[in-house]
Amino acid sequence: MASASNDSAETVALLEQAVAGDEQAFERLMRRHIPFVARSVRQRLRNDLRSRVDASDIVQDTQQTVFQRLPDFWARRPMPFRLWLLRTAFERVVDVERIHVRSAKRAVDREQQLSDLAMTGIASRMLTSMPSPASEASRRELAEKVRDCLGQLTELDREIIFLRYFDGLKNAEVAELLQQNPETTKKRLTRALLKLQRFLAAAGLGNFEAER
Repeated sequence: MASASNDSAETVALLEQAVAGDEQAFERLMRRHIPFVARSVRQRLRNDLRSRVDASDIVQDTQQTVFQRLPDFWARRPMPFRLWLLRTAFERVVDVERIHVRSAKRAVDREQQLSDLAMTGIASRMLTSMPSPASEASRRELAEKVRDCLGQLTELDREIIFLRYFDGLKNAEVAELLQQNPETTKKRLTRALLKLQRFLAAAGLGNFEAER
């Protein structure tokens, strides 16, 4: 279970005030943490839903859910607030998919749960460890190759890599968010990166190196 030290003193103070009914404290809490969550939601929203669902609506729904559940969270403190907020947002994304995407379509796309935008986002982050292409067009082509290689990984492997390299979570935070043992998550990340390196090498991109 997360201890109070996992949240900053300012976050803890705002949580205490918000739980006591201070709506302004809740608004300040959201302003402090919601931009990080909003970015992740935008990246995760499936391509086939973007014309029907606005990411900002999911973020707003997340804030409403957090406001309602905040007393229970404060009583249990199962994880740092930022991770709980992110997890709540992910639940809302899944809810939207269940409403808007028919079962048959979900079956076809089961191995492509992260959106193309999310995959390209991970690829762009990983390109920082590769030699810089001479042109923007070359960089886009390189990002597409990395994205295709990421698509060969399992959904969970992509999720762990996304959380680690796009959301910027530490290994321990990824484990906490996914409710896994930290050592298990670390080993899974290492295996996923090794697989990715093999896929990249096969695509002619053998210089990738990532911090685990």
